[in-house]
Parts: sequence; structure tokens; C-alpha cells
Amino acid sequence: TWGKSLWQGNWTGLKGFVVATADSNAMASLFVSQDFTGRFSMYLVFDYGWGTWVFGEEQTYLEIEAKYRVAERLYLFAQGREFRGVTDWDIDLDLVMGLKYRF
Repeated sequence: TWGKSLWQGNWTGLKGFVVATADSNAMASLFVSQDFTGRFSMYLVFDYGWGTWVFGEEQTYLEIEAKYRVAERLYLFAQGREFRGVTDWDIDLDLVMGLKYRF
């Protein structure tokens, strides 16, 4: 696991599980977040798994979220997610939009 701020408002993390077990396969992950202003931020998660436990082949997971702070604890967000085998690169994100309230 490695994590660091590479520039102002950024945090980047890399994580690797290089040994497969009975419950999970080897995997590498990338996480990047960026605060653009005091109100607007985005993050990206990308996972690559070498195992065959879901699709019978290696798989990927992609998640992207944009978030805008409307009020002190209220956020408007849009998020896209994609989970599929590596031979099917037709990206078709499942989009979710809504409001988040942070307690």
C-alpha cells in the first residue's frame, strides 16, 4: 500500500494484493482524489483483478464520482460504476445522481 499527495488538493493511493487466497485473487488498485475548489471535488477508483472468480476471466472495476457542496453538509453528486471482465471493454457506466447529507 502506498499513498501520497502529489500536488495541491490531490491524494493518490496504490494498493496491491499480490498473493491469491481461497477467498480472493491477486488485485491491484488505484485511487485518485482531487479537490478543485472548496466546493467541487472528484475521485476515481480503478481495480484490476487477476482471478477468475466472477466472470471466469480477469476483471476490472471502475468508479468515478463528482461532488459539489451545496451547503455546509449537503452535497450534489454524480457517480458512475462499471464492473466487468477484461475482454469486454465496452464501457457503459451505471450512473447514479443524488444528494448526500453528511452527519
